[in-house]
Amino acid sequence: MQKRYYLTTHEPDAQWLQQLIRQHWSIENQCHWVLDVTFDEARCRARKDNAAQNLAMLRKVCLSLLKQDNSIKDSLRGKRYRAALDESVLEGILFPVSSK
Repeated sequence: MQKRYYLTTHEPDAQWLQQLIRQHWSIENQCHWVLDVTFDEARCRARKDNAAQNLAMLRKVCLSLLKQDNSIKDSLRGKRYRAALDESVLEGILFPVSSK
C-alpha cells in the first residue's frame, strides 16, 4: 500500500480529487512521452549548471512550434527531420505566415 499526500483548496471528495489527480498525471505523462519519443530526451546527459533545464525548455518550445505547424502533414519527428534538412521548412515552422 502506498500513501500520497496533496495540498488543495478543494473540498475533500475522494473520487473527484482522484479524477483530478489522474487527469493531471495523464497530461504530464503524455507530454513527457512525446518529448522522449520526438527528442529522445531520456538520453540527454547535460548536467552542468542550468544546461538540463535550458535544454528542456528549448525542447518544449520546439515541440509547441511543431504542434502548431499545419503546413506539413507528418509526425512531429518527421517535421523535425524535414526542418533539419530544409531551411525553408524550418523558416515556415519558426515564422509561420498568419492567415487573417
